[in-house]
Amino acid sequence: MGYSEVHCHICGVSFNIGRIRTPSEPRTAAWSSSTYFDGTYVGSKHYSGSRCPPGCMVALRPRRNRWGFPPKGYADPDEPVSAESSSRHGRLFPEHPDPLPADGIDRRFRGIGSTYDLEHIAGPECSYTLVAGGGYLGQSISVQEMKGCNTVQCLVRKPQNWEPEHGDEEFEKSGSFFLSGLSDYMPSRDGPYLEVFPARHSCQTVKAENFLLDESLRTEYALPFHPSCLEVFKQASLWRHGKIDVEALTGWWELEANETSFYQFPRDPAVIEARGQFWSHRSGTEHVVANPCYVPGLDSLFALAQQNEATAETVAVDEIEQPHHEPTVVDPFSCLPQEVRTMILLQLAFEDIGKLQLSSRSFRHIPDGVFHALIIQEWPWVWEAWSQLDYSKWASKTSKELRAFVESHQGQVESSDDGSLVSEMEHANDESQSEVRRNDPSSLTKSVQTSRILQNAHTTDWRKVRLALSAKLANNQFKGLHNRQRIWKDCDEIMDRVENYRREGKL
Repeated sequence: MGYSEVHCHICGVSFNIGRIRTPSEPRTAAWSSSTYFDGTYVGSKHYSGSRCPPGCMVALRPRRNRWGFPPKGYADPDEPVSAESSSRHGRLFPEHPDPLPADGIDRRFRGIGSTYDLEHIAGPECSYTLVAGGGYLGQSISVQEMKGCNTVQCLVRKPQNWEPEHGDEEFEKSGSFFLSGLSDYMPSRDGPYLEVFPARHSCQTVKAENFLLDESLRTEYALPFHPSCLEVFKQASLWRHGKIDVEALTGWWELEANETSFYQFPRDPAVIEARGQFWSHRSGTEHVVANPCYVPGLDSLFALAQQNEATAETVAVDEIEQPHHEPTVVDPFSCLPQEVRTMILLQLAFEDIGKLQLSSRSFRHIPDGVFHALIIQEWPWVWEAWSQLDYSKWASKTSKELRAFVESHQGQVESSDDGSLVSEMEHANDESQSEVRRNDPSSLTKSVQTSRILQNAHTTDWRKVRLALSAKLANNQFKGLHNRQRIWKDCDEIMDRVENYRREGKL
């Protein structure tokens, strides 16, 4: 079969996404889409200096084999070294890379490959993003925005002997599927099974698939997704049905888990253009890999929109300039009670309200609740305006972060009879709550950070929020929110199809 990528079944995007760091960023800001061990990066071995535009750079990196280890005899740069070796390592592996000669990459670095590799550091005009194994440019999307883009989780069918564990979500207890642990790398579908951490319900490996390729193995296949994408589906389901309907998601997957249905699903054009044997990291489509839940700057925007509760209900919206000498006219809306005027406003689009204000003095002052209602009505994917559902513990962490927590608490981590981990994952910035509950076999799975997202409806200037969000989205500043809107649309399509299947008796 050859290399074949498994994608997130909710949003349609690959899990194997790369990032090319900028010259000013640390090495941890770069990673490759084709390997899963620490210290990966997008290399330059397939790229010639003659094709590199001005601004591209390279950095020497220790060569690693396919399992992520440096060659035998090569000192780990993280280990203590002598002054002489430290100086040599600093020359070979500077924190800031040397500028790439426009036409000298092959000549300058000829022979490199046995001990060192070249990391490709792209300039703003670089086209290396489209090469297999490339990545999105660091100039275009930050590390924080891409958090979780490589993280995969699965919905796994319950075996007959499945027993609930403390920390399971409600849909796991009542439904036919449970959540696996996490992984930060998705192998090719013709490769080994996906290894997940922690081994929830003793599940260490998963057959993650978009297609049910072998009907006899139907019960072994699992539905793959980004944890943040499942959060979008939960919110969309809650908005439409008033409950989290994960059975709808798994039922749709089972009915359409074939190549034809998967590729004919009406995805965003940016996703359709990028998918292939390898993901194409196209410039201008960075938003499709941005985290839709944790959007850098969004909390600050809401904080700046907070106002005094005593005056919040009488927010004046009269910033539109009016003529100094207005002719005396009869305002047909002036005789209407406020309740009727509010009903009129709720029938309008946000952009039309300003026009109405210009034409009628009766709408000079608009209750802030109107703008709150309009955001909910027009942009339900801004769930900060209405949802009381917190993010799952799984949406805020990667597999690597969970493993690091366990390793840092080795003296406090035990294993139960079924191999489940015993530890407690607390908020990284709250050390006072970082005690491990030795006798709780599921404490790792129940204590990962959650987030309070609902904004105070009475103290938030919703008009200010709407204007600020519109400006940010128009300027491509909130990539995660843009992606949230895209994924919400996909979730709507999924639920539309589920409703049809249920009417037909197929679900």
